[in-house]
Amino acid sequence: MWTAPTVNNDLVLAIARRYANSNMTASITLSRPQGLEVDDEGHVVRVVPASLVYRGAARVYTASGPQASESAEESESFSTSYISTPLVDDYGKDVLSQVNDLIEVNEHYDPLMRGRVFRVMDVDAGGQWPVVRRHMVVGAQRFAGWTWLDEQ
Repeated sequence: MWTAPTVNNDLVLAIARRYANSNMTASITLSRPQGLEVDDEGHVVRVVPASLVYRGAARVYTASGPQASESAEESESFSTSYISTPLVDDYGKDVLSQVNDLIEVNEHYDPLMRGRVFRVMDVDAGGQWPVVRRHMVVGAQRFAGWTWLDEQ
């Protein structure tokens, strides 16, 4: 009688992890904004610094777009992409990202990606052999006519 071959899950995970890590050619910082601290009268006291979730290697997929948004006083353009991080960092700590986290691209072979900041819109979870955490992200593209407060 024929029996189905068994799958060595540890071997499959090791192969998948090695393949995924070899595609993580960018370096990112994943942080979580903490919001504002407000006093009893409702006045903003200070901006609470963001907490670090992960810093290290990542795969940054092609940023596509722009998708225009006309809801503000002026038109804004947003690009969309995916960014994958390991499930576990180099120290064995789980990378537990969530919606509204921020991802800054520190190093990338394309100079146009360096310094770009993306907002996490969705986080994939689960799968049969999960080795990466994939994030759907959106980022505002700077318009040449914008004036930033620190440039005045």
